[in-house]
Amino acid sequence: MRLNNLNVKTGRDTYWQAIRGICIILVVIIHCRNGISYKPSWNYHYWNIMRQLINFPVATFFFLSGYFEKGAANGESNILRIYKRAIKILIPFIFWSILYTVISLIYRRDSYDLASIFSNILLGKSAGHLYFIFVLLQFTLLSPILIKMTTSRMGSAIIFSITPLFLILTYTMARGGDSNFQPQLFFPAWVFFYYLGLWVKKNGKNQMKITPAIILCCTTVCLSIVESYVLMKLNYSDSFVTSQIRFSSFLYALSIINLFSAIKIEASTKANEALVYVGDCSYGIYYIPVVHNHYK
Repeated sequence: MRLNNLNVKTGRDTYWQAIRGICIILVVIIHCRNGISYKPSWNYHYWNIMRQLINFPVATFFFLSGYFEKGAANGESNILRIYKRAIKILIPFIFWSILYTVISLIYRRDSYDLASIFSNILLGKSAGHLYFIFVLLQFTLLSPILIKMTTSRMGSAIIFSITPLFLILTYTMARGGDSNFQPQLFFPAWVFFYYLGLWVKKNGKNQMKITPAIILCCTTVCLSIVESYVLMKLNYSDSFVTSQIRFSSFLYALSIINLFSAIKIEASTKANEALVYVGDCSYGIYYIPVVHNHYK
């Protein structure tokens, strides 16, 4: 796609803005009513398979956040700029987190002690989707260190190994049925993708052709579906079976990012303006898509 062109008004790459548009639409779909209540009918299996197919947007968002982090290309960062950006993320995050907490207390009449209320606000636990903003804030604060690590092979190897090791812990905790463990809240779960964005920007571009990239996507999504049914047999929870934080889900997300990169390099059509517009609005949309799902 000739989607290398920058938007004159925003200065953003229209191709990747269109990808952001696709991802935010899928985020909204993910947070619609789930199919757990239909178990064990076909509707449940349809929902599970569909979830495996669309389990890549958050990882893609983190990849793009790293890829477009200023300073990623030259391995240097402006600490003052980064911390100003952190403040810009923190203010709306706290506002929406307080709002969702108040809704929980009034609408659902949840009973929390003061410590739980503050925990929900500061960690974004009052609404399931706010974890993304909380993790984005973590990456923003860690950016000076992560950007510097892109210049070191050993440093990069260490950073890339964090997420696989954290996934092992996640499987262990999920197997034990620990409902208090929420891996999506912590940067180790997603650092592979954010750092990959930084690393690709600094060190090079995707070289895979579109056809093998598509085959890789088909292979990894099939693996994700198979793993989901294996986890069902092992009595993992439904939420973990459909989680984006699994080995096969991350392999699928990685293959999708690879496909997006291959399409950008090889194709030559214009970006869809509607998707670009949705992508431009994606950050604001992310705060508000799931009120009905969480508070009905």
